[in-house]
Parts: sequence; structure tokens; C-alpha cells
Amino acid sequence: MKTVVQRVREMLNQNRDRQFVMALGGSELSDAGLARADLDWITHAPADTRKRMEAMGESLGVTPEDINRDRWQEMDMARACSQCGDVRTCRKYLKGEQVGKGPDTFCPNFQRFQQLLDAD
Repeated sequence: MKTVVQRVREMLNQNRDRQFVMALGGSELSDAGLARADLDWITHAPADTRKRMEAMGESLGVTPEDINRDRWQEMDMARACSQCGDVRTCRKYLKGEQVGKGPDTFCPNFQRFQQLLDAD
């Protein structure tokens, strides 16, 4: 369990990182292959987005390396995960709790995970 001090440090680091990233200029964004709109959703996405995306993938047999194979698909998947309308169900499912339905009914990336499996 994290202490209050650890949580505050983590929050301050996240805010500092967010400020740095938001201050990037057009040429720096271009060098990274990002548009300002991409940067906006990345910096405002829930902190556990990537962790949830990888955990869901792994629960379906998809590795993080599979997800990383195509950068643009990875970005689309991360955006879908960050904007998920059923995060509560996702988190419960990933903890192994009964949710009464499978990820095919609530995960916005379910079809993409299936496509990654089919590509192997």
C-alpha cells in the first residue's frame, strides 16, 4: 500500500511531466510523430490506461509486444481504452471478479485484440 507521501510525490511528478509535455512546440511534436490533439488526450487519459489495455490483452492471449507492433493501431487502442465507457467493469474483470459478461460486450478494443491474435 502506498503512503500518503508516496501518493503526493507521484501526483507532483505526473503534474510536472504533464506540464513539460503540454509545453512541447510544433516541431517537437512533429519529431515525436504526434499532433496536438493526440497529445491532449494522452496527457488527460486515466493514469492506468496502458496498464488496463495490456492486462486486457494478456487476458485474451495478446502480449504487450503484439500491441506495440503497429504504432498507429496502438495509439487507436490506447485512445479507445482511455475513453472507455465501462472502466468499472473492466477493472473488476481484470481483478478476477464476476462481472456477468465477457470482454466482448464491454471492451472497446476486443475486436482489435482478436485481430492481433489472428495476425500471429
